[in-house]
Amino acid sequence: MQCKTVKKIDKLGRIVLPQEFRKELAWGKETKIAIIKKGSRIILQENNESCFLCGTEENLYQAKDRYICRDCILGIKIKKIKE
Repeated sequence: MQCKTVKKIDKLGRIVLPQEFRKELAWGKETKIAIIKKGSRIILQENNESCFLCGTEENLYQAKDRYICRDCILGIKIKKIKE
C-alpha cells in the first residue's frame, strides 16, 4: 500500500519524516538512512549493506565504511582532474 504526504523543505534544506512512517519502518533517532537519487526520484532506505550509488544489496564490495556493487564499479569512468 502506498502512503503519500506532502512536506515543505525548510530554509536549511530539511524535511521531517512523518512519525507514522518512522514507526511503521521502526526508524529511531539513531537509524542511519541511505539517500539514493534515481533519475528525478529520491529514495530513502535504512542503510543496511547496500550499494551507496544504486541501492542494490547484491554483489557488494566494501569500500571503507560504504558498500558498492559490482555493476557500479564496472560503470565508473575514472577521469583525472589535476596533475
